[in-house]
Amino acid sequence: MEKYDLRIRIDFEVNSLYDLAYLSVDIYQLIVFCELLEDDKVEDELKIFLDNLNSLHRYSKSLIRFREKVKIVHLKDGSMEIFVGEVTELTKLILPFISAYVVNKIRLNKEKVTFEIESDDYELNLLFDELKQGYYGLEEEKWFDWLQDILKSRGYSVEVVNKDCYKVIKGYGRRIVKTIPKNIKPHSDE
Repeated sequence: MEKYDLRIRIDFEVNSLYDLAYLSVDIYQLIVFCELLEDDKVEDELKIFLDNLNSLHRYSKSLIRFREKVKIVHLKDGSMEIFVGEVTELTKLILPFISAYVVNKIRLNKEKVTFEIESDDYELNLLFDELKQGYYGLEEEKWFDWLQDILKSRGYSVEVVNKDCYKVIKGYGRRIVKTIPKNIKPHSDE
């Protein structure tokens, strides 16, 4: 298998093309958002994300521009497991954070689904696993500030990740949570 930067694993028990389509659009738009954050010359394109996520469509200039860059390098047979290559370091930080946000919402709603996004960075994956397990509380608002401090102390560049960025991240997190099928049976607590 080729080297990958992100592994995305999705299992809603009843997987459908509908769910995969909407999730892949949201994940792709998040990757483009991260690319734009790292490029100082594209404030007008970045403004679309900050003002109204719903104004993006498949013919949006910024989405078309990165079409060739974000490649699926491997699909695992028999599952909805996708391996993506050629993403920025910022993408490797933001997408696992989205995954932690979604997992927290799934846990609160007791839905039985799998939604994982992991980077090829082992240390980062450990950090996000701790976050998902609730070691740092279940309030996402506090996660963001805590995460920035931890990442900065471990040498990651987080200068461009600000409150506007968090607003976009949270918006996509809510969209992904809404995409998760409503007919999934809750876990039995017994």
